[in-house]
Amino acid sequence: MNTVAEYFPDLKTAVGSGGSCSVDELMRRMNIIGPELVDMVDAKGMNWTWCFPIEDNCVVLPADIRTPQQAWINGEALGFRSEWWNGRLGGDMLMDGQQELPWREIVDTGRRVATQCLVNGRSHDRFFVVPLHKEDVGKQVEVRYLNSHGREVIWTPTLKTVTNFTTAQAEESPCGIGELIRFHKGRTKGAVELWTKSQDFVNPQPMTGTAIRIAIYEKHEEDPEYRVMRITSTGNLCGSLMVRGKKEWRPLREASDIVPFGRIPAWKAALAAEAAMGNRQFGEMRQFMAEAVTFLDQEAAGYRPRATSQPVSMITPWMSDRKISRPVRTV
Repeated sequence: MNTVAEYFPDLKTAVGSGGSCSVDELMRRMNIIGPELVDMVDAKGMNWTWCFPIEDNCVVLPADIRTPQQAWINGEALGFRSEWWNGRLGGDMLMDGQQELPWREIVDTGRRVATQCLVNGRSHDRFFVVPLHKEDVGKQVEVRYLNSHGREVIWTPTLKTVTNFTTAQAEESPCGIGELIRFHKGRTKGAVELWTKSQDFVNPQPMTGTAIRIAIYEKHEEDPEYRVMRITSTGNLCGSLMVRGKKEWRPLREASDIVPFGRIPAWKAALAAEAAMGNRQFGEMRQFMAEAVTFLDQEAAGYRPRATSQPVSMITPWMSDRKISRPVRTV
């Protein structure tokens, strides 16, 4: 994926100002037509697809997934339900062995975390934050997490340069870390990394320990949020989860922001549609939008496998007869 600045030389002529527009004007117009393009892709049935690793029968979905609609593991379709609907009942039946469920479901637990993986810290583990750009040294971030006793802790470290992770060069959080529920920072010049330091249980020393990086926050990520989804199963699952759903448009604010999707031909057609919409030429607007969607479909075709994707069925929580669809592959 490319940034707005990298696309600017090729897209500035599509804005309709004779190539004399600024980067801010280009971003303004992309923010106007971007949500419309996303909705049109959804209306055409070309839902977006994501892939996530499964860890402890849980997955975390990023905030840019507005509405997850379908999911499957190795061709096996999954249903969606919320924890409020019947999560407690289904979970108890699975744990107590009172009923063996022949299907798997994805349960929205309602939990929100700030990392792409779940943090299971120990009583002597600590957090520390590392900036990757020298101009970010001295800035402050806010980290909220649950400690080993389940209490919320607010920690506001100041970013420092770290050259040796085995020494105490960065500010470290208090001992006893757990699930990270919020990581807030302003716009930065570079990415910011979040690390954990595992220390000895018997004789913990602040100057020693094994450091593990658990998250990288890009410069445009100010308040990342992920939804925790649990997959019901009688055993531990291994593999990846494919999710298909609707995408959320994230507004572009700086020239260094990454354009979330699409190559230059698709965005040229989309910006032509935005110019036609401003002139109330709605027939031409629909024509250019259709061209943009066609370019996006052709772009996505390059990432699809040779075999046709298997059909995925949607299982609603109130269906009594539940069936699992099997993959149908054609060459």
